[in-house]
Amino acid sequence: MPKVESGDIVFQTSKTEQSQALKLLTGSPFTHCGIFFRRPNGEEIVVDGDGRGEPRTWKTWKAAGVDGKASVYRWKGGLDAEQKARLFQAASRLDGRPYDPKFAWGEDEIYCSEQTWLAYKAIGLKLCALETIGEFDLEHPTALTLIERPGSWGSLGAVPADMKAISPVAISRSDRLVAVRKP
Repeated sequence: MPKVESGDIVFQTSKTEQSQALKLLTGSPFTHCGIFFRRPNGEEIVVDGDGRGEPRTWKTWKAAGVDGKASVYRWKGGLDAEQKARLFQAASRLDGRPYDPKFAWGEDEIYCSEQTWLAYKAIGLKLCALETIGEFDLEHPTALTLIERPGSWGSLGAVPADMKAISPVAISRSDRLVAVRKP
């Protein structure tokens, strides 16, 4: 099995309450993602825009997913050492932002796939085209729990369907990435 490298994008189905709703909203088995890094001391971490403001160890991050499984995707052709260092800086800067329960586009608050997409963009690499909130299944009764939860939109009518967004599944489908490991 190939070794996970710094800059690889990691995906999982999380065990959180909102995971089922995210699956229905986006049509994806992936409900969370982040960027894997190996520090010079060998420590393996994931920066994932979860609102905690600090990376989690790879082991802890995987354990937060269903059955401790994760899928790993890599930029085709790989990243050089300078790109990896700049990606870590960009991802870490974004990771310090509060979590965004609205999944609204922008850098004041952040969510996992937005942080991943923006970090890659910061080093000049475009992962994939952005989506709009209106492309998601906003009317599914379970998905509505995300819209109606505290701190989110409150009601379906308040969701701006043309607002930019990015889901983990959209990133995983990018033709600029190659699957390195799938559970």
